[in-house]
Amino acid sequence: RAEASRDDSERPDLYGKAVSEYDLAIEAGPSRVAFYDEAGVALTRWGKPDLALQRFAQADALTHPTSERLSRIADAMLAQGDSAGARALYQRALDLDARSAPAQAGLAGLDRAAGDLTSALDRAQKAARYQMRNWLYHRDLAILYRDTGDAQDGLAQPRTARLWAPAW
Repeated sequence: RAEASRDDSERPDLYGKAVSEYDLAIEAGPSRVAFYDEAGVALTRWGKPDLALQRFAQADALTHPTSERLSRIADAMLAQGDSAGARALYQRALDLDARSAPAQAGLAGLDRAAGDLTSALDRAQKAARYQMRNWLYHRDLAILYRDTGDAQDGLAQPRTARLWAPAW
């Protein structure tokens, strides 16, 4: 519900509730790695990257690192303001899985922020291609097409994003 909420003031409370539910799930199934990973994502989006990193560390203690988790850890580090550390982790995620869409998307965001639109566009294209049904990657790709002045491709991507976007 936090992702679907249009009310910015409501989101923190909803992320807090999500984290509470993940905590209950972790108590019920402490060996379920996905609960730690999802709690980490919710904590990052809630603005609590320090706690998110703790959850990801708990997940790492249960199993080997995955490219998805490394990308999410990088997201948390980026939320803390550590763009160099985040970039290194996104690269490490790509070393584990060269087709990691979250890592490509994260690097695209860093490249865009650094003003390297060519690299950002290439990485965003890969993210959208590797996870074709993720509407967020198509939305971000549309923004990069707009930034580079490619109106035709820039208009096609929102249409694609709309196909895969949740009903909310």
